[in-house]
Amino acid sequence: MADLTRGECTLRLTRNGDVPVIEATGEVDLRVESSFLSLVEEALTTEAAPLVIDLTKASYLDSAGMHVLVHARRKIGKPERLAVAVAPGGLPERVLKLGMFDRWMVLAPSLESAVERVRSDVGEGD
Repeated sequence: MADLTRGECTLRLTRNGDVPVIEATGEVDLRVESSFLSLVEEALTTEAAPLVIDLTKASYLDSAGMHVLVHARRKIGKPERLAVAVAPGGLPERVLKLGMFDRWMVLAPSLESAVERVRSDVGEGD
């Protein structure tokens, strides 16, 4: 769908079946914030849409990247419809847990488990 490279980060918007997935590789920082926000807007065509953000290959996440996650969560509405895949023990996971993001969005240990989590919520028909 979309593939953007900014600085030390590549962002890609794909789909896993009916679930949009934004994959980030490298450093998610201020240099990619506007591109990241644009992909979130492109992925979320309706408020009820689920979204998975895959940070398993991200080596760095700063407050600009966290801002995009906050924006996505607000736009989606239900916390169960946003899942962020983070590599266990990686910097993005540590930053998000320190910021207590795991209290208001799903943090999953892999892309597959993140997709499964949002798909199960959508399947329940809210």
